[in-house]
Amino acid sequence: MTDDLAELKELRDYAEKVLARLREQPPATQAHVRVARQEAERLAAELAERTEERMTFAFVGDSNAGKSRLMSALLRMPELLKVSGAPATGNVTAVRVLPDPRGDVPELAGSWISFLSLNAVAECAGFIMSRLHAVVAECRLPYPIGMLRGYNPVVDGWDRLEEFARPLWRDAQANAEVRALAYELLRLRDAVARGGRLLPATDPGQHLAVDAALLHQAIEIGGSRTIPDAFPERHFVAPLPADAELTAQSLREVFPLVRRVTYEVRMPERLWDLSAVGDPRGVELCDHPGLNTLGGARDEYLSQRELRRVTSIAVVINARQSETVGPARLRGLLEGGRWSREELAHSLLVVANHFDAITPPVPGPAVTLTALRGLSEELASLLRAAGELSGGRADTTTLTSAVFGRDREVRERARGWEPVTASLRAHAAGDAHAPEHRLAAALAGYTADGGIESLRRRITVHLREHGVRILLGECRAVQRDLRDRLERLQRLESGGPAADGDDQRVAHAARALSQAALAMRERISRLSGLSALTLPDGRAVLDHVRRAVIGDVYLWNCWTETMRRSVRGTIEPRAVQHRSVFPGPAPARTDDGAADTTESLREPYMRALAEAHHEAFDLLSAALDRWMDDCEQAVAAARELLDDPRTGGLLEERLALLDPADGGERRMLLLRYLTRPRDWVPEVLRTSIHSAGGADLTVDEHLFPLADHHALPWHAAMGRHTEARERTVARRHQSRLFQLRRDLANGMAYTVQSRVARVVADLHGRLTEAMQELERELPTPGDLGRTRRPRPGPDLPGQGYDDLL
Repeated sequence: MTDDLAELKELRDYAEKVLARLREQPPATQAHVRVARQEAERLAAELAERTEERMTFAFVGDSNAGKSRLMSALLRMPELLKVSGAPATGNVTAVRVLPDPRGDVPELAGSWISFLSLNAVAECAGFIMSRLHAVVAECRLPYPIGMLRGYNPVVDGWDRLEEFARPLWRDAQANAEVRALAYELLRLRDAVARGGRLLPATDPGQHLAVDAALLHQAIEIGGSRTIPDAFPERHFVAPLPADAELTAQSLREVFPLVRRVTYEVRMPERLWDLSAVGDPRGVELCDHPGLNTLGGARDEYLSQRELRRVTSIAVVINARQSETVGPARLRGLLEGGRWSREELAHSLLVVANHFDAITPPVPGPAVTLTALRGLSEELASLLRAAGELSGGRADTTTLTSAVFGRDREVRERARGWEPVTASLRAHAAGDAHAPEHRLAAALAGYTADGGIESLRRRITVHLREHGVRILLGECRAVQRDLRDRLERLQRLESGGPAADGDDQRVAHAARALSQAALAMRERISRLSGLSALTLPDGRAVLDHVRRAVIGDVYLWNCWTETMRRSVRGTIEPRAVQHRSVFPGPAPARTDDGAADTTESLREPYMRALAEAHHEAFDLLSAALDRWMDDCEQAVAAARELLDDPRTGGLLEERLALLDPADGGERRMLLLRYLTRPRDWVPEVLRTSIHSAGGADLTVDEHLFPLADHHALPWHAAMGRHTEARERTVARRHQSRLFQLRRDLANGMAYTVQSRVARVVADLHGRLTEAMQELERELPTPGDLGRTRRPRPGPDLPGQGYDDLL
């Protein structure tokens, strides 16, 4: 452990030495040298920042798991963090714990809040928007979500969001989750209007010291998520100045812009000896917002953002409701981040809080873990959930009750676990590796003080064994990249020869890029016939569109209501009442929704046409997602070469020499576009949709295919004149209604299919032009081979980098 901390210090010193050396160099006159220096300086700054990070232990889980109360119990400061019966924490709350060798009681030493940057606020809005799109698509809700495709309200303004959201407040049956997500975005709108000047453009955000008494205003949710009855219109508010002194009211107004709240606490070593962690700077405990609250998409974004820099994690589950989807979803998120699945199995700590709610079973003299599960379904459910989170190591779960210390009844009930503990130990017979022994140790810790001291020890061990190792491994990786950059920079500045194997590496990359361009061109060409756009069932997207449109038209209620008047195959006018052959009063007719005029069909047709457009473009987006997945796989080999630090760096150097005017930046950007279709194709699609008339059709009246204000054959006014009566009766046959329905469905399908086809044709044309531009800039192996020996220039270093390599 001491060696690891010493190595972190050496890495920090190394980063500072590199930064100092780079700043000593004379100004670079060649663009490719400037670019190489900037990249080396960026990596050195990142390494210095990483080595300064404190080890962080995050508490994550569902909103009712009791994370805040548990952290307060660990710190012996019950009033520090806000706790409530309802979800109470809406931000990441960090407690920086500093070891205090001479103190007697924990002491609050300071507090501050950290804001998001403006870029991060836009990223947060994009995250909420993606959730909104997903909910509408998964539930097939009839909302015009297409108008929000490719739109970010922080960047593009709030008018379009307000246009989409306002009808949600007029519709009493509007989907609750859609309305909650829209309200989150509208709260973000108001917060940006009030506190936008507090936000820098890019990370890191501003830090402001705030009195601890006001901090609850920043983290307490209270009623802020209660959706108002009326649509929250935009009101003019005076923006807070950048140097504003925040009050309780202004802090609540800018709440959605707060990234995290930090307390600094001095912890006496006699209460919690953090010296075993080995870092004299102390540690950070982070309370993350709950994962399963309605209107909590922003909280989930904050959790995902902050988890990027966490070194150890405790997933807190509610022992009373242990088998929920929140913790399992969290584990999936973590596996996609800085932890591998194997690493999570050993470094993730599972804490079962509210264990006082579990009733102790009555065991035999030497019970096995399997038998104990059979005696208590509550305990069996808890161990199943813990096992899924810990990779099958449920017996290593820490059992806690944050109210143990101040609730006498809880302490009395805890004694019921003592026979269970003794029985498990009897079966384990001293085998420290037996699952019965480990569970017995967890139960003993719970009966002693609610598991709090046991949790403190496990946190200390986790940080010592896993936190430093993860941090050190990431710092070593940054140092390797930095040394590689310095080596290339030295060659560029001195005009030395390329390293052995560099020419072959660059030529291989050039060939891979040419193959990627060929694969993309082939896939783009398939768009011209729409053959490449299919859905998971293999059917073409236009077939799906036609089937969906016809199916919707055939379900209109007016057809059923009109057919109610059919007598022996002929549809009678509304005024004619057919006499029943049975005695008694004639049955009441309810045909108010029948189609008697063309105007009665106009409103359902235009409404269905608008809905069909939205559904068609949702299907088109799904098909294009599949097409882009195929493109991404086709260019994966070239993308991996560009992402490889050595190969990518060599390409940057060679392109800088090919294009000294801009240091090769434009060509490198285009190559990255080639290998990342998802980074630019969606924007081209948005342009094509707009060019073709938009996915959100403001339906033109001329699209209605029937004549205006005409009576249909079965209207009561038709056939009044004797000479026209026989002809009119013939036209009232129900087959005419079926033909009308079929014609309307076919007309609508044609309109929608034509719009989709125009969008795809426009998309095909734009992508073809883009690929032509990319291919013009694509370097050949011959182009890159001519740059294998960098040209000497005036950018000679004042001092080389040999001692840093």
